[in-house]
Amino acid sequence: MVTIFDYSDYKKYLEDYYHERKSANPAFSYQLLAQKAGMRNKGFIYNLLKGKRSISRQNCVKVSRAIGHSRAEADYFENLVAFNHAEGLQEKKHFFERMNQIKKRGAGFTKAQLVRQDQYAFYSQWYHSAVRSLIDMYQFNGDYHLLARMVHPAITVRQARQSVELLEKLGMIVKGEDGVYRITDKSITTGKEVAGLALQNLHLTFTDLAKEAIAELPRGAAPHHRADPRHLPRRLRTHLRGDAPVSGCRHENRQ
Repeated sequence: MVTIFDYSDYKKYLEDYYHERKSANPAFSYQLLAQKAGMRNKGFIYNLLKGKRSISRQNCVKVSRAIGHSRAEADYFENLVAFNHAEGLQEKKHFFERMNQIKKRGAGFTKAQLVRQDQYAFYSQWYHSAVRSLIDMYQFNGDYHLLARMVHPAITVRQARQSVELLEKLGMIVKGEDGVYRITDKSITTGKEVAGLALQNLHLTFTDLAKEAIAELPRGAAPHHRADPRHLPRRLRTHLRGDAPVSGCRHENRQ
């Protein structure tokens, strides 16, 4: 059953909704849905999905009523459309956070939605990548105080613990019988809209960290063309190793 809370792309949601209704009732059509929504242009829904039309806030309400959305579903749909249309990073973050609030207020998170939340969390914080790289380089056996101190800039013990728990949930690390954590080759698969938003956050953070690291370079350590990685501050070396899991992530075009 098509559930709007599973989607981060409203056009994909409408397309899947249409096909589900069409398979249940061959007489169902784009024109019928547009007519039920009270739209004069009977080809509106079809043209919308083909990228020939955009949907206004007023039409969001009409489409929600035609589909039979609950209050929470209609609210989510309106914010989903705004999220897809938003251009700025802060604007996208605003609508994405509202979408998640509506999910909690509505039907709650399904297992699939919780997985996507974890994926977004991984992308959103720079230190998850760094922690995974440190686990790859050193034998981490649960000493979160040491792990937190090894990350630069420093993170809290709580953040270190939460990062390890997140990496375990995503299947990116596993705990061996000897109590030592090891990385896996598992990559992240998520919707392109959500991944794009979180990666923008991540790239901005890495840019700021790189600026700080360059400012800390010892005099004479940076040649004109390329710096020797051995001369870079430890925090930047960590992040250079830490970018591996991000580059290994995959994006699905489902949603």
